Amino acid sequence: MRLLAAARLTKILLLGLVAGLTLLPALVRSRMRRDPALLRRAQGLALVRLCERAGPAMTKLAQLAAARADLLPAALIAPLARVQDRARPPSTRALRRALGRAYGPSEAWPFAIDNWTPVAAGSVAAVLAARLPGGEAIALKVVRPGVGARIRADLVWLGWLLGLAARLQAFRAIPLRHAFAQLAPLIARQADMFEEALSGTRLGMAAGPGVILPAIVPDLTRASVLAMRFERAAHRLTDPAVPQPVYEQGCRLLLAALYRMIFVTGFVHCDLHPGNVGCDDQGRVILYDYGLVAEVTEADRAILVGLFTAITTRDPVRAAREILASAATIPPDLDRNSVIADADLLLERWAGKNAGEFLVAALVRDLFALQHRHGIVAMPSFAAAIWSLATFEGLVRHRYPQLDFQEQAKPFLISHLLISSRW
Repeated sequence: MRLLAAARLTKILLLGLVAGLTLLPALVRSRMRRDPALLRRAQGLALVRLCERAGPAMTKLAQLAAARADLLPAALIAPLARVQDRARPPSTRALRRALGRAYGPSEAWPFAIDNWTPVAAGSVAAVLAARLPGGEAIALKVVRPGVGARIRADLVWLGWLLGLAARLQAFRAIPLRHAFAQLAPLIARQADMFEEALSGTRLGMAAGPGVILPAIVPDLTRASVLAMRFERAAHRLTDPAVPQPVYEQGCRLLLAALYRMIFVTGFVHCDLHPGNVGCDDQGRVILYDYGLVAEVTEADRAILVGLFTAITTRDPVRAAREILASAATIPPDLDRNSVIADADLLLERWAGKNAGEFLVAALVRDLFALQHRHGIVAMPSFAAAIWSLATFEGLVRHRYPQLDFQEQAKPFLISHLLISSRW
């Protein structure tokens, strides 16, 4: 695996070099016309081509970047949008062979393919529309050939790079290695459709009212093919054509579902980029793709509840207590009053902020920096929950900046089910 990882990293570096060289004409035109957007568009197109050739890890990074229209230039974001669910699909021949390995000869398949052009294609799989003998529409998520080995190799070289980054002064306050150790197994499971079928069933029970997840068809699911009822969204939730009231309703439903997953069930959808979130004309949300999910333990849920409660109630003593509870090690001579004072400053900065002002990643950075200043070794055992919130944030900050993350959390924080063991 290490040899494959080294080969893939070398390939990606070479592809990156070629992509950089192809940008030279765009750089010249941009300078001559004094139009930076020309270069941004060329960079976006080059990055899309690079990611599609490099494979799942780079495509996933591009999906995350494309979800942050609030942070990145629009000219760069526009080309990246296609990697969310319109990545280069496998050939029809490759899809036929994958289905043949899963179900046997085509004449024995228990469904008929509507169209060999996928309705969606991402970094791990492509989705085909099909029909059962009785006419019921289903969707088949077909894993790309060889993607499992590529994901495992990509995780190896990403681990190498993060290990190097962790030594840099700028990243010493952030526990990159611990966070990667928690997230890597989640990413590695994305090519196992039996795992995803179980995840889809669990998420469907956790999502709550107004959030639809396509029902799994277990009898037709295989290790490399996930079978689901076909649920076609009227729009992506982030589509500009979605009326503002419908969009805002969908965002509130999705945030409530996310809080329910994090604080109540402990089973969280961690891939809420725009390609995986649709809506209907009533504002109901349709969630797709259950490959990237995470368990949040009861102990970690209690810490998260405590942190959110401290932020929403501006309680520095409780914030300090939860910061210490989430740590791996604490110095024996720690000045706890100093930690409380620093927590008070942190709450002054972040409490009461709405989506337009509140950055999950920046809050977490400040928490890690606080721990680092006091010699506390951070242990981000709930990194997946933070990842999920930060991804959701990218859906809403640009168009719904007044959404109050903290107010929306209160019904879950005051629930007796959540806080009885902590107070």
